[in-house]
Amino acid sequence: MGQPNFPQTPAVSVAFNLTPTHNSTATTVYTAPSDKSVMAGRIRATSTDTVAVNLQFSRTIGGVTVIIGEVQIPAGAGTNGSGAWVDILDSINLGESMTLAPGEVLKIKPTTISSAKQIDIHIEGAPL
Repeated sequence: MGQPNFPQTPAVSVAFNLTPTHNSTATTVYTAPSDKSVMAGRIRATSTDTVAVNLQFSRTIGGVTVIIGEVQIPAGAGTNGSGAWVDILDSINLGESMTLAPGEVLKIKPTTISSAKQIDIHIEGAPL
């Protein structure tokens, strides 16, 4: 039996912390390379906040920014021992992977993150 064959393309793994300094500001969390597309297979969020926080997601393609959805992150999601992390793609892309075009920018705008709290975003994917 032969050895498994894996593509030599490195995975994409991005971590970003949204803090109160990001409140009401669309912040770039990922920019796809200018020479290739990227498939985001999973985008998850956790929260240390004691209240729910809404996150608005947008994509900028060729200088045009479009809002693609909003997701509410429950208080303590994935960090308090009782609430699970939130699958972002489940809400903004019907649970499917999301392809980002070359040079495309993914932005997130939180409503109000409480003082000394944060929302952690983790993106897993692969270049195409």
